Amino acid sequence: MVIGGKSLRAFLITAAGLLLAWSLAACGADSASEAPPPTRTLVPPTAPPTLTPTSPIPTPTDLPAARSFSPAQTPVAAPGLPDDLRAALQQAVDDWVASGAVTRREVRVLSLERFRWPDASLGCTEPAGSPGEIEGGADGYRILLAGARAAVAYHTGGGALVRCPPGGLAAGLRGEPLAPDPIAQAMVDLVQRDWSEQGVADEDGIEVVGLVSVIWPDASLGCPKGAGPYPAQETPGYRVVLRQGERQAIYHTSIRDFVRCAPDEEILPGVLIEALATPVPAPSD
Repeated sequence: MVIGGKSLRAFLITAAGLLLAWSLAACGADSASEAPPPTRTLVPPTAPPTLTPTSPIPTPTDLPAARSFSPAQTPVAAPGLPDDLRAALQQAVDDWVASGAVTRREVRVLSLERFRWPDASLGCTEPAGSPGEIEGGADGYRILLAGARAAVAYHTGGGALVRCPPGGLAAGLRGEPLAPDPIAQAMVDLVQRDWSEQGVADEDGIEVVGLVSVIWPDASLGCPKGAGPYPAQETPGYRVVLRQGERQAIYHTSIRDFVRCAPDEEILPGVLIEALATPVPAPSD
């Protein structure tokens, strides 16, 4: 068979097209059967961040923990005390330690009171030593100290210092109790507010007539209410006596809590019983 030039050219073009189509189909089948190449990241992977452990932030409280309060320590350098009282307190502690009756480690402060002394006796019924001459009276302080087995009172004023028996305050004299530390003042404010909220007293007219630091022997705070037993644990705190007019209230406190205590409910440590002067009878509501 003889094929012309044009027919031969058309035949070759057609054959080449069929061959190309067949090749492309074969390549497509091979490509479809192959798995896609893995994807590579351009940024190298980083290790997960390491968390640094942190200590929890303590929750602030109004008052310090009991273990941070040491009532056995004499607050000679306690903040807030007047300079003359701080000096008198140091002098009283030094004198008692020098007497050999106690060691400095034993001494703790029971109470601090401001007085106006009428004469050179400085309000002491049995002064030890010879106080200097004081004309026209003197402003000073009564400092009640306790040791492990005994208590003593020091009256200071006009540059003089006299040592008295704990109950040796002359009749008719009345002092102004001073808080020995900020915790004591906070507890006084708390019990004053409690008494006024009972509807018994007006907070503005309440007087603090007694403030003594105490180490209660158990959790009853020296005023058991019959719901015991109470854990035997030394608990630092205060005995606060409030008065308004003819009414009087006694509170026993720790450094956080308080209980109102009737006079016939009180159970006081022996040293405190010795140290407290006999109170003037007053009706208790």
